[in-house]
Amino acid sequence: MSTYQLRKTPFHCLSAFMLLFCAFLFLPGISAAAWISIHTAANTDCQAVHFPVDAQTGYVVGHGDIKILKTTDGGQTWTTQGSGITANLLSVYFPIDADTGYTVGSGGVILKTTNGGNDWIEQISPTNEDLQSVFFPVDAQTGYAVGWEGTILKTTNGGETWITQTSGTTAVLMSVHFPVDAQTGYIAGDYSTVLKTVNGGDAWRDISFNNTSAFEAIQFPVDNFTGYVVGYNPEAYKTTDGGENWTSVFPPTDKLYAAFHTVCFPIDGQVGYAAGPGQDVHKTTDGGNTWIWQFAPCWIIRSIHFPVDADTGYAVGSDGQILKTTDGGGTFIEEETSNQIFIESPVQPNPFTFYTCLIGHKQKRFEIWDISGRKVGVYLGSRIGSDLAPGIYFISDQDLFKKPILIVKVR
Repeated sequence: MSTYQLRKTPFHCLSAFMLLFCAFLFLPGISAAAWISIHTAANTDCQAVHFPVDAQTGYVVGHGDIKILKTTDGGQTWTTQGSGITANLLSVYFPIDADTGYTVGSGGVILKTTNGGNDWIEQISPTNEDLQSVFFPVDAQTGYAVGWEGTILKTTNGGETWITQTSGTTAVLMSVHFPVDAQTGYIAGDYSTVLKTVNGGDAWRDISFNNTSAFEAIQFPVDNFTGYVVGYNPEAYKTTDGGENWTSVFPPTDKLYAAFHTVCFPIDGQVGYAAGPGQDVHKTTDGGNTWIWQFAPCWIIRSIHFPVDADTGYAVGSDGQILKTTDGGGTFIEEETSNQIFIESPVQPNPFTFYTCLIGHKQKRFEIWDISGRKVGVYLGSRIGSDLAPGIYFISDQDLFKKPILIVKVR
């Protein structure tokens, strides 16, 4: 094949590709960067985010150089708060306002503030196991924390004392949620573990179902009956009868970094988000029947929170990244039955920030061309475009594809 033919091939379909890309940039209501990085905490991995009462005042906790961050202006600026400890922090929750809150982490550490984080006071903890999740259902007095080796803790006096409850398992417990009161609650964890209580934790019943996943997060958005649990592979399951039966609500995928670390249904059981590694956020608007992929500029998302509605939300994760959306995450997907747009290709993620991967062809080398017809490099399918500048490019391999694959690098 001549050099001219190599250069000609990508541009045979260029006008159609350019029209499609322009639609991403200019179509009303669609943002090509709907999840925006608003802050980077150097040498820190962000683990959890919580905005107690509105989308202005919020907290982020993590491990590394910075343990606790706070914003009062919707993420425009962040201030570092002193934790007074060296332990990593993994979860944060403010039950009723932006003043009184709790954070937990490695070595069983529990901290409390009553003045919006100006002071964090370490509480007496009955465990040395890492605590992964903390939750106060209805007030700042009665709360629960869960963690490694099946640890469940409960307080009824605002953290002055914490008692250990019997879980019946040694699994790592990753997430605890009480939907409407302090009596009926759920816990999710490793080895497909799902636990339920209806008496405030005096007894926990194992309602795990036949699965091989490690569950990372659980949420019942509005009542004790309809809930979601997510984990690796990726897997998302839904119950409508209080955990007696679970149905898979996420289709099989061959995405390279498929997993979910967090799930959030902000206002009801219909509009929700799930995220994990691989610059992925998935959104559903129909209770999990269908999911739409969204690009997010963060390698591993650990936590998502939408404080008051399904539009303005925050996500945090690896490399100290704090992300924000004000349009429900936007999307690049368009189907005949939706109002959204996407680039359909075996390349994931696409668009991408750092590099992208060609699913099923990780060990094959591919030539990459820019929109001027210039070959800009040769890359393994497992790491395409790592040193490219932001722009529009094409992967052309006539042995594999009938037409060139358009890829978009952002930022």
